[in-house]
Amino acid sequence: RRQGIVAKDTSEENTRQRREERKHFKNERAKREREAIEESLRNEGRSGLDSSLVSGYQLQHDSYVTEQHHKTTVSVGIEPTSFEPPLAEDAADLAILSPQATHDSVASIVNDEEMLPPPIINQEHLQLTPEEAFFLTYGLGALEIYPTNLTDTKSPAPLSTTELLCLFRTHSYFPPVRSTALSPSDPFLISYVAYHHFRSLGWVVRSGIKFGVDYLLYNRGPAFAHAQFSVIIIPSYAYEAWKGKEMSSSKSWWWLHAVNRVQSQVLKNLVICFVEVPPSEEEEKDDITRLLGRYKVREMMMKRWTPNRTRD
Repeated sequence: RRQGIVAKDTSEENTRQRREERKHFKNERAKREREAIEESLRNEGRSGLDSSLVSGYQLQHDSYVTEQHHKTTVSVGIEPTSFEPPLAEDAADLAILSPQATHDSVASIVNDEEMLPPPIINQEHLQLTPEEAFFLTYGLGALEIYPTNLTDTKSPAPLSTTELLCLFRTHSYFPPVRSTALSPSDPFLISYVAYHHFRSLGWVVRSGIKFGVDYLLYNRGPAFAHAQFSVIIIPSYAYEAWKGKEMSSSKSWWWLHAVNRVQSQVLKNLVICFVEVPPSEEEEKDDITRLLGRYKVREMMMKRWTPNRTRD
């Protein structure tokens, strides 16, 4: 579900249910108004004489409700929580029939106000990836993260960038490892270096799991246009200290061809991002700026070659 584990229905299902409830509510209200008018006319002995007027009012009201429901359905981004027909027009129509019918119908509409559905609860929530959270904390200083497993009742202090980096690095493995087992080739460090690199260039970076890649690069954001580039991160172990490590991180040609084929089908350009992993140094564990500065990023854009289109 899009709303998480706690939510039972998605936002689309809630919207569809509210529309059905409003449509049923309007039909029931129109039915009660028609019954009130018929009862009033029956008491005055004019039921057979003015039945055409009642039918005409009901037809006009049903067409008005249908038209408004159609407008609510086709509108984009704007969905009113409740709708009431103009009371002035209803009162004018009912005044032709009987003053008593007008009074009864208006009282019925006022009583129906108490039967409206409860207010809509905002079910939107913010979700951040570890890379996004660390960039907002370390790169922009716009976010503070507090620990939750506290034993004392004192107000907690926010986690420092060093503590947050250690927390994300240890939990980038499954199961999490100890802080003493960390190295420059941690999955979080490699992915964050690429994330920080593209964010610094002005791209809006989002997860690319939908298309089988690591990141998607947007010019302005997902709300304005589709992503133009998709990014795959490949660690590069060019230093002598990582001798033999490069073979374990290599990818097959068939894997790369499959990913590139998917990106060409969704009209995206595949960018292969090589992150050169530096050798480990003890003195730089607390200096995040110096630690990240030792990584190097190389980009290579790959395009699918089709013989029919590139004969020349």
